[in-house]
Amino acid sequence: WELAKEEIPIYEPPLRDSGKEVQAVATDGFGLEEIFLEFINKTKHEMMIGTPYFIPTKPIIEALEKAIERGVNIKLLVPLKADHPFVKEAGIPYYFRLKNKGAEVKLFHQGFFHGKIFILDDKLCDIGTANFDPRSFYWNKEVNIMMYDKTFIHEVKKAFLKDFHDSMDVSEKWWKQLSWWTK
Repeated sequence: WELAKEEIPIYEPPLRDSGKEVQAVATDGFGLEEIFLEFINKTKHEMMIGTPYFIPTKPIIEALEKAIERGVNIKLLVPLKADHPFVKEAGIPYYFRLKNKGAEVKLFHQGFFHGKIFILDDKLCDIGTANFDPRSFYWNKEVNIMMYDKTFIHEVKKAFLKDFHDSMDVSEKWWKQLSWWTK
């Protein structure tokens, strides 16, 4: 870090005495799925998910599909490159399942995307260690920070959307060029 040539700007939201601005949630192998389900079910307009591992549980994928059916715009950003064997392959059917319902699904190809971001209706931004996979929901110790500060949410959303728009679409053309092993 000391060798970095550019100074990295740090956003420091103003802390207020009124209302909930930040909430830390630590889970130890259970409870996170229920929290994410509650968030998904309460979302009315827009949901952005950025995760390196998207292998949702049955309740999560069904809740996401129901959200699309009730008009929620879902954007999913996952990495094109995998850092573990079979993880991307396990996620591909879910990418298409959501895409076929109407979600926008993109592959980050400028390196390995390792962000874990969940933005809901410009009201909540979850950043933490949890992925959208069974290990995070049922096994791993995870810590997530729920941010309710509108300015912070706007900044994270702006960065997410830049990566999202610079990424490639999950498409039939992409699917067809995959090796038989990946499929």
